[in-house]
Amino acid sequence: MAAPSDTETTTYRVTITRSGADSATTQTARELGITGLERCTTDALYYLHGALTDAHVAQLAHQVLTDPVNERAQVTVFRAPEPAPGTVEVVFLPGVTDSVAENLVAVAHRAGFRGVERAASGRRYRLSGALTAAEVQRLAYRVLANPILQRVAIDNTIAPPFVEPRATDATVETIALCDADDDALATMSSERRLALNLAEMRAIRGYCRDRGRDPTDVELEMLAQTWSEHCVHKTLKSSVAMKHNGEAVHFDNLLKETVFKATQDLNKDWCISVFADNAGVVAFDDESAVCFKVETHNHPSALDPYGGA
Repeated sequence: MAAPSDTETTTYRVTITRSGADSATTQTARELGITGLERCTTDALYYLHGALTDAHVAQLAHQVLTDPVNERAQVTVFRAPEPAPGTVEVVFLPGVTDSVAENLVAVAHRAGFRGVERAASGRRYRLSGALTAAEVQRLAYRVLANPILQRVAIDNTIAPPFVEPRATDATVETIALCDADDDALATMSSERRLALNLAEMRAIRGYCRDRGRDPTDVELEMLAQTWSEHCVHKTLKSSVAMKHNGEAVHFDNLLKETVFKATQDLNKDWCISVFADNAGVVAFDDESAVCFKVETHNHPSALDPYGGA
């Protein structure tokens, strides 16, 4: 590795190799019918980006990230993914809270390594056995990673989830929505990361057509944010058809007919206000009440306030 200059920013990859096999993963694979997995070893991955030197990263790797009893650290400069046969690597998607990485940056700064600008954490799974490509895919996305929160690389090293910041300006973009067909609407939702389905995009298009103008980028992002799963809980409020003990069960509103219903059926007199506002109020004694509030929209939660999340 060539040491960067004082002003050059570099991305380092730190792999912490651990001794011992991950028997739980092997057992879970067998329960899924993947019997060819003989051994799985889980290693920790860290990415550090900033004005750093080899010596800086090596010190952090060996003194902070490694347990010398059963772990070994390998430090490399990351430039691009490389072949890594027999492995599955997993990192968080951009915008997903990475508490380990946040603490790593804080610890590095406290230790005097102010050059650490960004960090990311992940996992490397080393697999051995007679596995087909389809079985590795199934294992990766069913057992080793959650594709809603994480990105996967199979037989290759994985790139860190760093997104380069973009400078803000006063530009207001007008989105050509009124004349967009269904294919264009679906593409727009995907490329702009709006996470809106076709019915929702059609509703926005109809609204814009009624008013005779296309939306601005801010207006479209505002609707996507307001209609997001995180804010409006579309899945929890949706109608659900399922089978329970062989019998068909239907919910018009999953949230109201399960979580809400249990509290309403109990109808305790000490529940002063429930599901009526943004917090619940329960009686503490004859004179005082307690208000409980849990906020999932602020940091740290499953998603940082990134890209409208």
